[in-house]
Amino acid sequence: MLPHLFNLRRRASLATAALLALAAGCSSSGDNANGNGNGSGTGATGGFGVDTTQTLLVKNGQTNANIYNNGKVLVVASDVAIAGTTSIPLLLSNSGSTGALRISKATFSYTPGSPAEGDQPAFTCSGKTNGQDVACDAMAFPDLAPAGIVSLQVHFLRYDDAVNRKATLCFATNDVTPAKQKYCVEFTTSSGAAKIKVNPEIIDFGPVQVGSNTPVPLQILNLGNADLVVSSVDLANLEGDLFKFVLSGQEYPAGGKVDFSPPLTIKPGDIVNASMLFNAKDDKPRSTEIFFQTNDPSLAQPGPGIKRVAVKVNSTGPCLLLSPKAVVFGPTPVGQTKKQVLQLKSCGDEPVVITNVALDSSPAAGNFAPDWATFAAGNNQAPSQANPLTIPVNGVLQLNVLYTPASLATVQPDGSVASDLANLVFTSNIAAVTSKASLEGYGAASDCPVPIITIMEGDTVTPQTVLHIDGKQSYASVQTASITEYQWSVEQPMGSVGLLLPNDKAAAVSFQPNVAGNYKFRLQIKDSTGKSSCAPAEKIVKVIPDQAIHVELLWKTPGDKDESDSGPGAGSDLDLHFAHQYAAGQDYDKDGKPDPWFAGQYDCFWLNCGNGNSVQWGSYDPNIDDDPHLDRDDTDGAGPENLNLTLPEDGRTYSVGVHYYNDFGLGPSVATVRVYIYGVLQYEVTSTNLVKSDMWYVALVGWPDASIDAASGGGSGLFITHKYPAPSLE
Repeated sequence: MLPHLFNLRRRASLATAALLALAAGCSSSGDNANGNGNGSGTGATGGFGVDTTQTLLVKNGQTNANIYNNGKVLVVASDVAIAGTTSIPLLLSNSGSTGALRISKATFSYTPGSPAEGDQPAFTCSGKTNGQDVACDAMAFPDLAPAGIVSLQVHFLRYDDAVNRKATLCFATNDVTPAKQKYCVEFTTSSGAAKIKVNPEIIDFGPVQVGSNTPVPLQILNLGNADLVVSSVDLANLEGDLFKFVLSGQEYPAGGKVDFSPPLTIKPGDIVNASMLFNAKDDKPRSTEIFFQTNDPSLAQPGPGIKRVAVKVNSTGPCLLLSPKAVVFGPTPVGQTKKQVLQLKSCGDEPVVITNVALDSSPAAGNFAPDWATFAAGNNQAPSQANPLTIPVNGVLQLNVLYTPASLATVQPDGSVASDLANLVFTSNIAAVTSKASLEGYGAASDCPVPIITIMEGDTVTPQTVLHIDGKQSYASVQTASITEYQWSVEQPMGSVGLLLPNDKAAAVSFQPNVAGNYKFRLQIKDSTGKSSCAPAEKIVKVIPDQAIHVELLWKTPGDKDESDSGPGAGSDLDLHFAHQYAAGQDYDKDGKPDPWFAGQYDCFWLNCGNGNSVQWGSYDPNIDDDPHLDRDDTDGAGPENLNLTLPEDGRTYSVGVHYYNDFGLGPSVATVRVYIYGVLQYEVTSTNLVKSDMWYVALVGWPDASIDAASGGGSGLFITHKYPAPSLE
């Protein structure tokens, strides 16, 4: 269901900081389902009040990377001219969603590394107060609301020596996390630094036909001024039976991390040759990465010293699209011939070369035949090795396919008919080598109108894809008749309550599948002669998430008699939460640790992560899709709510939770949460009865091992906290 006006009012009303206060009315006590939670708590100012989330965020203005508490910034002295100066800009901001961040003092510490420095120390720090440059120690910092930035500069003056120097800049703050109330950054120098380059930057195998064993050479270069040390290469993202990494004549299978013993050492300016091998057992397109662990100090993402190299297979080359993939002849009088058109399209960036077209060995294959006699594009003959058929890039050809049933079809006990089935197989230069179009028809005593279903988006899509389903290619029992009635139906996965729009009697309908699984669409028709289709047309669409982590929330509310309706208060409102490891809110569940819920930007839920809002996790590079997205927020019953994370951070954990926001008088609900990893369902759990204001801590997802552990509050059963405070609607 689409968000309605009440939903928009609710979201807009909470956009201001004042309405982010936790509702005081939620402070009445209540017990956790396992005995260790209650609804009371204290705000940042003492007593029950407004939770604040002020958090110091420090960024390196040169690299746009975050600098964490006690983090280090390396200055390569050899990159600076003798007696020259380089400056590292630091950007200070408040990444919390409520509360002002106060920096009460900055302290810059540096001990000269040489007597030559005199009154010109190698490291200095400055900023601006009232528009004037002052030393960092003397700065007066403005309070930082959730918006606003303070800029500082750490300067390095290079002396003509090989001394490695160190300086420390610390801030005293009112950060909501006690451990970060003293926040320090260390600056160190190095007389030289290694710098890795991998050529090519993208290991692209191009189009690879099934059965081929293809190598791609690559070079590892050291562009720096110190020895480059490569200690390992992580091949965990590659299938071990398909890929190998080759170095110095030794083959390393993929599927895990390869440690080099001794480490690979490359002198400045030197090159080491290596290669990647791909054994093509299928034609699947692949787009993934490998990671070299190095001592290159310039690399910060996805981790210190890690060089990321993309690997691609079958993302380019020839492509053959057969349309329709299923050629449906429907009922055909025995002994008569019916014709359908099969379209051949070249959909890649190289021409398609077809060397053979043949029917498979199905028992009914003899009832079908391609009509080469009228195929002028192929010189009126079938393609062969000696007479290949070439389709240029973006070219389209049409091939007539004929069906002549030899006998009447058998009627099954359920009223359906046993169709003649076969495949028309095309052999070409595409990666899969062969492409198939299925052929279907059945022998009838007289013609019936034939229902045909076409789905623009294909037979495999991701959740929330709007399907455009068309029955207008259906045809009547005689050429002079027309289709007068359409009747659609759909079988949906458990928990899905999608609707055919505008209704189930339109010639073309749309449908939005919001739950992963298989959807079977059926169409029956009637024509102007009064004849109905002898059997329904059927199409199955597979809905598969394509993100690394996909989380679904669905729920049933027995008190809601129509969970498919929409509107203010038309159904219960449960909310999906997905929290980063850094999320640290109040300890309302009383387990001795900060709760991850409603914890500023690090808890992704409807307030800050859906309805056009977003959070900032991981890299600040907008081209790196490492932030979660709440793609569907349902406020009026049943769900689903869907959340996706394309690039999880290695070494991090993510908490999954469900909050019962409002029951609108409809009573308890039972929720189901499903977690998919790369489109495969890995975890499913159903709750006991949840009531208004319950907070269910569902599971903890670890990355990169994709571990999923049920959350535990120290007792048995589900980890549920009653009367959990949440942002108020009032």
